[in-house]
Amino acid sequence: MNNPRYLLAKFIPDLSRMEPRNIGVIVWSKNGTAARFLAEKPATREIDGRSIPGFITNVTNQQSYKQWVGFWRSELKGSVIEPVYGGPSVSVQDSRFIDVLKESGRGHFILEEGGFLLDELPLGADAGELADYLFSSLIDETVTEDTKDPTLQQLTDQVLAKSTMRSTRGFSSDYLVECNLGKATDTLKFNHAFQNGHLSLFQKVSLPRRSSVLEKNVHSTAWMFEQVVKANIIDSRERGFALVYVPPEQMQEPAVDNAIKILDSVASVYNLYNQEEELVSKLKTLAEHACTE
Repeated sequence: MNNPRYLLAKFIPDLSRMEPRNIGVIVWSKNGTAARFLAEKPATREIDGRSIPGFITNVTNQQSYKQWVGFWRSELKGSVIEPVYGGPSVSVQDSRFIDVLKESGRGHFILEEGGFLLDELPLGADAGELADYLFSSLIDETVTEDTKDPTLQQLTDQVLAKSTMRSTRGFSSDYLVECNLGKATDTLKFNHAFQNGHLSLFQKVSLPRRSSVLEKNVHSTAWMFEQVVKANIIDSRERGFALVYVPPEQMQEPAVDNAIKILDSVASVYNLYNQEEELVSKLKTLAEHACTE
């Protein structure tokens, strides 16, 4: 069989229930191979950690997903593949290549037969075009639109635990602030607050891949901090803490860079990718001052 074939990459959140969800497609043809996976940047095919679906990161970590996608892509780049259970190498030109690759799945990450096309790809046709078509048809990308960043959530919890802030008198979560806006009153909700004579407010700001959602998150948070400073609810921007998670490669993106600048104009921004310990130290200082007052 030399007609194009494809595999569906699947993730099984609960191994006892065995209800897999599609996360990608892998295409084999005589014209070459191609793959598409959830949370990949179209230009580089690198995984955007902010866009990995929650049904994956709630079970395993980002690195595990990146490693599996990286492994499958590395296998596609080779001229031969080695069977997992032993035996002779199989050439990438041989349709059995896809059968050997299918055996590589383990645990939560598996590959299953998707099917084959009745006709061969036209001479010179790109396997990537077929992968794009199958991905758009078979993979639900709406799962990546969740505006919550699981890594940011986890690191924030970690910071609060290390600093003992959660157990310090004056700390609270889901803190409500009433702001007067002309003749109206608006209630603003912050993730956390700490009151020790001076009020400090904390807001986690997810920066998703979709620019429209990113802008909405940033502008909403910036407006909230702007209002509480203007109303003297907090006495300066230094008492506002905007918490983000931005790896170095994402800082190179113009939209992300601009988002950080906007937040920095109204609050103290802490990037928990590399400023976790700095924030822990700051919170310990706040907690110590509270104990002495």
